[in-house]
This record gives sequence, structure tokens and C-alpha cells, in this order.
Amino acid sequence: MIYWSHAINNQEHQLELNNEHPYVYAFRCSIIEKHVEALEFFWNKLQSIDSLSLERKEDLLMQVAYTKGHFSTDDVGMVDFCLCYLHEGKYHELLKRDFKQNRCHYTLSILRRNYSFESAKKLFECLKPKDLSPEDYGTSIFSALRSIVSAPDDNFVKSGSDMLTSMWHISGFETHRQHYLHELSSQLSPTSDLVASLIKENKAVKILSEIVNSLSQEQMQFIMEENKSIHEIFIRIRDRQLGSVAGDSQLPSSSLDVKSVKQKVTDIRSKV
Repeated sequence: MIYWSHAINNQEHQLELNNEHPYVYAFRCSIIEKHVEALEFFWNKLQSIDSLSLERKEDLLMQVAYTKGHFSTDDVGMVDFCLCYLHEGKYHELLKRDFKQNRCHYTLSILRRNYSFESAKKLFECLKPKDLSPEDYGTSIFSALRSIVSAPDDNFVKSGSDMLTSMWHISGFETHRQHYLHELSSQLSPTSDLVASLIKENKAVKILSEIVNSLSQEQMQFIMEENKSIHEIFIRIRDRQLGSVAGDSQLPSSSLDVKSVKQKVTDIRSKV
């Protein structure tokens, strides 16, 4: 602990404070060292500094979340600390600074990897379409799927499913969703393997069936050509959802029958 080692030995005067209050310096050291207990201690101390503006305090809090430290690996503890004290109205600003600093949304990645799905959901909902490219949106969906696959129990799976649902339904991201559906139907798509795996394990089925049902007929045909086992899983989940809406007796004409799809693919190939 940089600050403590000097304070204990009455050597605070040797620190390069750069005209900052010693508690601000100590808080910044705690950020670099990723020491959550020290952050808590010095955050409380900062509240007693009348000369420290609210804007400066918010700036320090955001640094807590997106700064990559060197001594500890408690990244999720750091992000949770920031979100605990930072006003939700500042979440979008946090995401902007995070991306500028790290060229990615590091905070969201940390939260998803550590199964803090509720916090990740709340933070992701603050994004605007211009903040995230369609490619990065697809990467975010892929990351969410991986975290749900490895989630330790059903409660985490449920929370992860809620997060994924929010990510899929977020307003203004229509172009991003279409790009993801293109990725889902692309050759050797790793995301299609994850979706199929989760469906087989009966995890996040409600939102995944909605995503699969958003695939066009042409995209389903391409999936069948590339990977018949995944195609069969997707067909089953499409039929299940359509059946639950229209009844099991007869599926709507828009649903894809395996034989009809195969025939259409054969017709297409014969024309090439």
C-alpha cells in the first residue's frame, strides 16, 4: 500500500501529491492497487473534504471501474464499488470513458465474466446505438451466451437469461440485431454452437427461441447446408414456440418444415 507505507512512517511529505489532498492521492493509489477495502475507507474520507466537488468525486468513481490495475485481480469488486456509489444518470458517461480508455467496454465484460448479470443488464441498457458497432454488439451477445453456458447454477442462468433478453430487446438496435442474425447463420459460426448448446440444455430457451425465430427462411436454409444438427435444433425450437402460440394441431404456414427446406435447397442448387 503506497499511501499507508508512507503515512505509518510519517513520510507523507515525500509523496508526489501533485497539489491533491492526501486522501485523494490515497484513493487513486487504491484504484491502481485494486484494493476494495481501501477504496471504501478513503471514499468515506473524501466525503469530509469540502473543497472536493461532486464532479471530481464522480470522476474518481468512474476511474475505479475502468482502470486496469497491476496488483490485484478483484476487477468485479472494483466495478461493483463504482456502480454502488455512482448515480445511474452517469452510467452512460462511464461507458463512454471506458471505451475511450480501453477501446472496448471493459466494465461490461468484467461483469458478464463474473456472472454479475443484473449489473451488466442495467449498464448495457444505458448504451445508445451509436455507442456500439454492429460487430461489437454481436461480440457482446456472444460473450453473454458464453457466460450463461458456464453459469454455476439455475439462479445465475435465470439472471443471465434476463440480461440477454434485455440486450436483444434494447431500443434502436434493429440494425445490430440483423447483423447478429447474419453472424448466427454464417459458415462455422461459433455463436450458433453456443445457442444450440444452450437450447439442448434447456437454458434461456424463451429468448433463444425468439432469436432463432427471427432468422429468415434463407438464413435457415444456409444453416441447414452448413450444419444439419444445429438446423434440426433450431427447427425444433421454432416449431415449439409456434406451436405454443397457434396450438399443436397445425403450425402457421410461415414455419419451416424440414422436407420443404431441403427441397428448396435442392432447387436452388439445380439452378446454379
